[in-house]
Amino acid sequence: QIPEEIGNLLGLELLNIQAIKGLTGQIPASIFNISSLKTINLSNNSLSG
Repeated sequence: QIPEEIGNLLGLELLNIQAIKGLTGQIPASIFNISSLKTINLSNNSLSG
């Protein structure tokens, strides 16, 4: 599961969490508050949201 605290990484520009076996749960809404985030890849996981 991706922790909600990921939204505290305010300088984050690239988030690549792809194909991690066993990764499940909701995509934290806080990810979408990271204004510096330019690229996000959450493919090939069992995430929802």
